[in-house]
Amino acid sequence: MTNYIELEKSGRVYRIEKIKGKYCPAIRRRLSKCLSKSLS
Repeated sequence: MTNYIELEKSGRVYRIEKIKGKYCPAIRRRLSKCLSKSLS
């Protein structure tokens, strides 16, 4: 199962998946970076 959170910013909803303890933005086509910080 994939844990993900939805971040609403500027009227757009970004889906961010939690992979291996890191948050990866799923809205981008290329998954270049994963966020090591937890988004608040």
